[in-house]
Amino acid sequence: MPSRSPWPIIVSPEAEDDLGEMLLDGAITWGEIAARAYGVALVRGLDRLRTFPLLGERTEFAAPNSRRLLFREHVIYYQFDGRAILILRVLHRRQDVPGLT
Repeated sequence: MPSRSPWPIIVSPEAEDDLGEMLLDGAITWGEIAARAYGVALVRGLDRLRTFPLLGERTEFAAPNSRRLLFREHVIYYQFDGRAILILRVLHRRQDVPGLT
């Protein structure tokens, strides 16, 4: 069976905001070097989704047909439609999940 190239990832504007806030808060709390290291590790986690888009567990809590993947202290909420991975939100695991639909 021929190998498939990784699935593309699309990051929603809300998830972009989440990532920016996460890095800013991390830099304030833990320092810029630690925040950058966490961000690099998170990107590697997202990269795993490109190869294994069904890695996260199913959840209807965030949005219909969505999945969630735990990454350290954060939860990545996403959808996979067979063509691409849409990152909906990246929230701290203690945050309430707002309606994403």
